[in-house]
Amino acid sequence: MRVLQVLPPATGGMLRHLQCLVAELTDVESFCVAVPGAGLEALRAMGRAPCAPLPLPNRATLPALIHASVVTAAAARRWRPHLLHGHGYRGMLVAGVASCLAGRPFLFTAHTLPNELGRGFWRLAGPLARRARAAA
Repeated sequence: MRVLQVLPPATGGMLRHLQCLVAELTDVESFCVAVPGAGLEALRAMGRAPCAPLPLPNRATLPALIHASVVTAAAARRWRPHLLHGHGYRGMLVAGVASCLAGRPFLFTAHTLPNELGRGFWRLAGPLARRARAAA
Protein backbone atom coordinates (compact mmCIF):
# COMPACT_ATOMS: atom_id res chain seq x y z
CA MET A 1 0.00 0.00 0.00
CA ARG A 2 1.18 3.54 -0.80
CA VAL A 3 0.27 6.38 1.57
CA LEU A 4 0.86 10.10 1.12
CA GLN A 5 1.40 11.62 4.58
CA VAL A 6 0.35 15.29 4.89
CA LEU A 7 2.13 17.09 7.74
CA PRO A 8 1.32 20.73 8.54
CA PRO A 9 3.89 22.79 10.49
CA ALA A 10 4.91 20.41 13.29
CA THR A 11 8.00 19.84 15.37
CA GLY A 12 6.70 17.98 18.45
CA GLY A 13 4.51 14.96 18.99
CA MET A 14 2.83 15.09 15.59
CA LEU A 15 6.21 14.94 13.84
CA ARG A 16 7.40 12.10 16.10
CA HIS A 17 4.17 10.21 15.39
CA LEU A 18 4.72 10.51 11.64
CA GLN A 19 8.39 9.52 11.96
CA CYS A 20 7.27 6.35 13.78
CA LEU A 21 4.72 5.55 11.08
CA VAL A 22 7.27 5.98 8.31
CA ALA A 23 9.91 3.94 10.16
CA GLU A 24 7.76 1.12 11.53
CA LEU A 25 5.14 0.43 8.87
CA THR A 26 7.45 -1.60 6.69
CA ASP A 27 4.63 -2.95 4.51
CA VAL A 28 3.55 0.61 3.63
CA GLU A 29 5.33 2.75 1.06
CA SER A 30 5.15 6.27 2.45
CA PHE A 31 5.46 9.60 0.69
CA CYS A 32 5.41 12.88 2.58
CA VAL A 33 4.53 16.51 2.04
CA ALA A 34 5.74 18.65 4.93
CA VAL A 35 6.58 22.25 5.71
CA PRO A 36 10.21 23.38 5.29
CA GLY A 37 11.69 24.23 8.67
CA ALA A 38 8.83 22.45 10.45
CA GLY A 39 9.11 18.75 9.66
CA LEU A 40 10.33 18.41 6.06
CA GLU A 41 14.05 18.17 6.87
CA ALA A 42 13.54 15.65 9.69
CA LEU A 43 11.50 13.39 7.42
CA ARG A 44 13.99 13.68 4.56
CA ALA A 45 16.86 12.86 6.94
CA MET A 46 15.23 9.51 7.69
CA GLY A 47 15.82 8.45 4.08
CA ARG A 48 12.72 6.23 4.18
CA ALA A 49 10.23 8.23 2.11
CA PRO A 50 10.32 10.67 -0.78
CA CYS A 51 9.34 14.11 0.53
CA ALA A 52 8.13 17.33 -1.06
CA PRO A 53 7.71 20.79 0.46
CA LEU A 54 4.24 21.80 1.61
CA PRO A 55 3.71 25.57 1.25
CA LEU A 56 1.62 26.06 4.39
CA PRO A 57 2.46 28.89 6.80
CA ASN A 58 1.88 28.45 10.52
CA ARG A 59 -1.01 30.92 10.43
CA ALA A 60 -2.62 29.67 7.24
CA THR A 61 -5.31 31.69 5.51
CA LEU A 62 -7.96 30.07 3.34
CA PRO A 63 -6.02 30.90 0.12
CA ALA A 64 -2.89 29.31 1.66
CA LEU A 65 -4.85 26.16 2.57
CA ILE A 66 -6.24 25.94 -0.96
CA HIS A 67 -2.77 26.42 -2.48
CA ALA A 68 -1.33 23.71 -0.19
CA SER A 69 -4.19 21.41 -1.24
CA VAL A 70 -3.44 21.95 -4.94
CA VAL A 71 0.28 21.23 -4.33
CA THR A 72 -0.65 18.08 -2.37
CA ALA A 73 -3.03 16.92 -5.12
CA ALA A 74 -0.19 17.33 -7.65
CA ALA A 75 2.05 15.20 -5.41
CA ALA A 76 -0.72 12.60 -5.19
CA ARG A 77 -1.00 12.48 -8.98
CA ARG A 78 2.78 12.11 -9.27
CA TRP A 79 3.25 9.43 -6.56
CA ARG A 80 -0.13 7.69 -7.02
CA PRO A 81 -0.78 6.73 -3.40
CA HIS A 82 -3.73 4.54 -2.49
CA LEU A 83 -4.58 6.87 0.38
CA LEU A 84 -3.84 10.37 1.70
CA HIS A 85 -3.30 10.64 5.47
CA GLY A 86 -3.72 14.10 6.99
CA HIS A 87 -2.30 14.89 10.42
CA GLY A 88 -3.99 17.47 12.66
CA TYR A 89 -6.82 19.76 11.63
CA ARG A 90 -4.81 21.62 8.95
CA GLY A 91 -3.53 18.32 7.57
CA MET A 92 -7.12 17.09 7.47
CA LEU A 93 -8.26 20.16 5.51
CA VAL A 94 -5.36 19.92 3.03
CA ALA A 95 -5.62 16.13 2.60
CA GLY A 96 -9.42 16.30 2.30
CA VAL A 97 -9.42 18.89 -0.48
CA ALA A 98 -6.43 17.25 -2.21
CA SER A 99 -8.18 13.87 -2.12
CA CYS A 100 -11.16 15.40 -3.96
CA LEU A 101 -8.84 16.93 -6.56
CA ALA A 102 -6.76 13.77 -7.01
CA GLY A 103 -9.59 11.24 -6.78
CA ARG A 104 -8.07 9.36 -3.84
CA PRO A 105 -9.56 8.50 -0.44
CA PHE A 106 -8.17 10.05 2.71
CA LEU A 107 -8.11 9.54 6.43
CA PHE A 108 -6.90 11.79 9.19
CA THR A 109 -5.44 11.57 12.65
CA ALA A 110 -6.88 14.39 14.73
CA HIS A 111 -3.98 14.68 17.22
CA THR A 112 -5.64 17.76 18.78
CA LEU A 113 -8.67 19.73 17.70
CA PRO A 114 -8.85 22.84 19.89
CA ASN A 115 -12.29 24.27 20.69
CA GLU A 116 -11.16 27.81 19.92
CA LEU A 117 -11.39 27.02 16.21
CA GLY A 118 -15.09 27.85 16.50
CA ARG A 119 -18.18 27.03 14.50
CA GLY A 120 -16.81 28.39 11.22
CA PHE A 121 -14.08 25.76 11.23
CA TRP A 122 -16.54 22.96 11.89
CA ARG A 123 -18.85 24.17 9.11
CA LEU A 124 -15.89 23.89 6.73
CA ALA A 125 -14.34 20.75 8.21
CA GLY A 126 -17.55 18.81 8.83
CA PRO A 127 -18.20 17.82 5.20
CA LEU A 128 -14.55 16.82 4.75
CA ALA A 129 -14.56 14.80 7.96
CA ARG A 130 -17.68 12.96 6.82
CA ARG A 131 -15.96 12.17 3.50
CA ALA A 132 -12.93 10.63 5.26
CA ARG A 133 -12.57 6.87 5.26
CA ALA A 134 -11.51 6.87 8.91
CA ALA A 135 -10.36 9.15 11.68
CA ALA A 136 -7.99 8.26 14.47
